[in-house]
Amino acid sequence: MPTAASKTDTIVRRSFIVMIALLGVCATVIFIPLMGTTDVDEFWVKWTQKTLEYGLREGYAQANTDYPPGSFILLFLIAKVSTAMGASLFLGLKTALAATTVLSAALIGWWSRNPLIGIATLFALLLNTVAQAYLDVFLLPFVLAGMWLLERGRMGWAAFMFTAALSIKWQPALIAIFVVIYACDLFRHGSVTGQKRVQSLVLLGVGALPVVAVCLVAVSPQEIIYSFNRATGHAALSYQGLNPLWVLQYFQYQSAGLVGSGTEFYYQSLDPGLLVIAKRIFFVVYFGVVGLFAWRGRGFRSLLWFSLTGYLTYCVLNVGVHENHYFWAMILAIFIAARSSTSAVPMTVFIALSANLNLYLFYGQDGRSPFISPASGPATMMATVVLSLLNLGCLIICVLRCALHDFRSDAEPSASRPVVAS
Repeated sequence: MPTAASKTDTIVRRSFIVMIALLGVCATVIFIPLMGTTDVDEFWVKWTQKTLEYGLREGYAQANTDYPPGSFILLFLIAKVSTAMGASLFLGLKTALAATTVLSAALIGWWSRNPLIGIATLFALLLNTVAQAYLDVFLLPFVLAGMWLLERGRMGWAAFMFTAALSIKWQPALIAIFVVIYACDLFRHGSVTGQKRVQSLVLLGVGALPVVAVCLVAVSPQEIIYSFNRATGHAALSYQGLNPLWVLQYFQYQSAGLVGSGTEFYYQSLDPGLLVIAKRIFFVVYFGVVGLFAWRGRGFRSLLWFSLTGYLTYCVLNVGVHENHYFWAMILAIFIAARSSTSAVPMTVFIALSANLNLYLFYGQDGRSPFISPASGPATMMATVVLSLLNLGCLIICVLRCALHDFRSDAEPSASRPVVAS
């Protein structure tokens, strides 16, 4: 029976958890007026204006974007709601980002059964989502719901959620292949057999159809293909994503005497041949991780670890990585901490700090006050080199963990494996 002292300690602990959560909500509200990065003015606002003026189909075509149509649909809806409520588009967008951030953190706290993980997630998200106003967080509830459903074998609804996330930004495509392999493994080793298994496979495809149908009706299919080609055809080794290619690109510009020239962080590779080589290295390592998962992956925890490692392969080795793309590495690491043991916490803390430092170095706390600039001296720029190499070290550790860990010990016993259903 709990003693009076233990009851008091429990009350005190819960009280401080509530107070910390309220501090996080206050910080979220404080960040709403911040202007965000120049993407707000150059892209989000202009895209929304085009959809309001020309409609979704023509507005999406005129934007020449590298985003899927779901982003435009969301921005269009936010603009409509903001207008109906007499608010500006900027205020409506920042409020939607803030609300989605708080909701996502609360859901992660619920999923992990640990409110402190949810609160830590809230603080980890704020710079990307509310202060600098990137759109990544709009995907998070869908991906989180997809993972929750996948863990329970609800394949049709999981497919719907992941496809909805993919319709907003392309990054979830990097983990989609791991999700499909995990689903196929469930079909092979789960508790459903025979005709029911075939029905479940059909539901996996059917779950994606509503989202695909909405996107194809809203915009031209050809424009979606153009968007994907733009997203995968960037002409720089790195767009401020701190990785070895950023280091190589920086020293290229330094050797050419262009560092400090005002060039906006080297948005063009000086050697196009390096782009081809870097892409080939990325594909080899990425599909190596995919193959390793198909061979050794067992259970939901292995899905999370291999998804993180595959996505980190993109962040660290691929070309055209932007400063905000580490967001999903941070989220997948948080998922691991939420569904695994405390042994994953140091890794999660590192990735969260690294992702936020990447943002802060280039755009500051408000999206318009960078700590470094194209004219920064070598001593300041060396901080980006060190962080890039640390990110490479993180990838190497994750690859080794996936290669050496016995995931069969993590897999659910047959009696507790999820039942494959719609």
